[in-house]
Amino acid sequence: SFSFFNIFRLLLRILCSTLLTFLLLLGVDSMRRCGNPISILAFDTQDTDEGMAEILENPVLADAQVIIGPDNTSHLAMFADYGASRGIKVLNLFSVKDTLFESKPELMQANIPHDAMFERAIAYEAAMAPEFTPVILRKKGAVDKKEYVSGLMTALAAKGVTPIEINYDEQLTDDALKKLPVSGRYMFIPVVSRQA
Repeated sequence: SFSFFNIFRLLLRILCSTLLTFLLLLGVDSMRRCGNPISILAFDTQDTDEGMAEILENPVLADAQVIIGPDNTSHLAMFADYGASRGIKVLNLFSVKDTLFESKPELMQANIPHDAMFERAIAYEAAMAPEFTPVILRKKGAVDKKEYVSGLMTALAAKGVTPIEINYDEQLTDDALKKLPVSGRYMFIPVVSRQA
């Protein structure tokens, strides 16, 4: 049955898909102008297992470098398995609460929950700290990402690394960076959600 809510959800999905398609095509056009040939093929799963089977049996799919998965989580898992067996990355743009990316490295999640994203970023930055000096960029008065900053400072301290902190007013300027030796190797870590 079609209620107002169902019609609204359907129209919202169409609008989001149309916008995503437009942005994707805009990006592809820009890449082509830079000399990178890109081909896009669209398939419809018809939201059925039969539709998925038909797509997965299509030999053209085996030549893909990236598959943008559907919003159906079971079909997304099928694409992830297909990609894993053929070295094809699968991008999940639509199933935002899906956690399959945690166990399937070929699956790229566009909307990783903040907690998981922070943990991964902290682990990576702490691992890179011996090679690069961490420079924390903090806008004066901003209190964004407290948990992330606290976790990062703890992870760096555990490695015996003291980051450089640069506090700036409205915008980050060259003057604010002058205290960094030119010969250093740095990892810049902005800790504000807004543009610096």
